[in-house]
Amino acid sequence: MSDDNDKVRRNLVMASAVIVFSYWLDISLAKIIERLSGVSHVEATEWRLWVIGFSLMIYLMLRYNFSKEGHAYRSAIATEVKNQRFSKTLWLVEKEANRFTKTGYESPIFKESLNEAIANQTLQRNRRDLLKKGIRPYVRPQIYEQGQTAWEHKFTLTTVYPDGMGATSGGRAIDVMIDKTRHRFLINAWAYLHAHLYTEASITNAVPVYMGTLAIGVLWMKVIAGYA
Repeated sequence: MSDDNDKVRRNLVMASAVIVFSYWLDISLAKIIERLSGVSHVEATEWRLWVIGFSLMIYLMLRYNFSKEGHAYRSAIATEVKNQRFSKTLWLVEKEANRFTKTGYESPIFKESLNEAIANQTLQRNRRDLLKKGIRPYVRPQIYEQGQTAWEHKFTLTTVYPDGMGATSGGRAIDVMIDKTRHRFLINAWAYLHAHLYTEASITNAVPVYMGTLAIGVLWMKVIAGYA
């Protein structure tokens, strides 16, 4: 196993996979080392081998953390979390705007500006007519001005009518402020999970970290069990 800088990620993945598979398939680590090294017989207890493996995994994780790929991973994930947080905020705005068209309830994130923005005489009359027919318009928000934080932006709203009835702009931009702790927690949690589990950055750069963390956990359990 070469320790060159361009092979840090590969080494971490390979070592993690060997440790996890040996644990899951209940294969002696000594046998795996014999096969990989070509040594006919490894003179060491299994517990000592787990300690060596634990030390090796800590080293490989640190190598990856300080490597160029490790820095790229942190940068890519941070950018992805920011993008996902904005995407989830847009989803919440769209959800709450459409909740208004269906129920008349205006979410506090709009600071009492939604009704004024989309319920002008034409839209209000169309809305009443549509509701009488059981037809619900659909509101599509669009970013007008991005705020300094993830929680405050300006949006314009377009009301889209079904069955080819056309679309009507909601006019002026409205301020959206997400200040409830519950909303912020849900958006942050969703953004972090999405960024770490289902993005190109996570698949390309974060998988070695996940595998390494799992392998270290397995080794730690083995070391503690052997020591006890």
